[in-house]
Amino acid sequence: MESPTDTYRSVTGTLVVPHLQPATGGAIEGIYGGSAWVGLDGMTCQTSLMATGIQFIYFNQTVLANSWTEVFPNPAVDMSSMTVNAGDTVKLTLTATTTTTGTAVVENLSNGQSSTVGLTSPSPLCLANAEWIVEDFQEGTFLMPFANFGSITFTDASATTQSGSTVGPSGSGSHLINMVQSGLQFASARSAASSVTVDYLTSIPF
Repeated sequence: MESPTDTYRSVTGTLVVPHLQPATGGAIEGIYGGSAWVGLDGMTCQTSLMATGIQFIYFNQTVLANSWTEVFPNPAVDMSSMTVNAGDTVKLTLTATTTTTGTAVVENLSNGQSSTVGLTSPSPLCLANAEWIVEDFQEGTFLMPFANFGSITFTDASATTQSGSTVGPSGSGSHLINMVQSGLQFASARSAASSVTVDYLTSIPF
């Protein structure tokens, strides 16, 4: 979602950690991955980003998952106290307490665990973007082959504004951005009043 500076205060969404398959045409013994997250800024405001989400990896027919936080330009940090498995329902909430500080809360609604992490941004947030994202990720300089995640839906998806009102992902200022690599569209996004769904289409197994 795109709005004027100093619009958003928090963003939230709930998702089910996917049961993964290899990338289209990829070996069943391979390694593939992806990430689903919520964030503030990073789109039109590219100098800052706060985010929290779930990273998932398919490795030799096993699915591994973990929760994380990120404050751009610093790398993502694992929330090591959390246990997350494929099929778990996880609620993600990110709140900016000021333009340079915030709080990430990850709640595993399936096992009752939760973790809260305070965040500090080296650059002031614009608070102009709220987003729900499913994408590939890098391990160092290695771009992880994108896993076949089927479909991921962020339910109860909303953003809270500085004035205290709640807006959904299909409201004013919303944009759908589909993931494209090497000329191929890997995923397709759609939104409703309180949900965002991303469907896997294809990917390159490398």
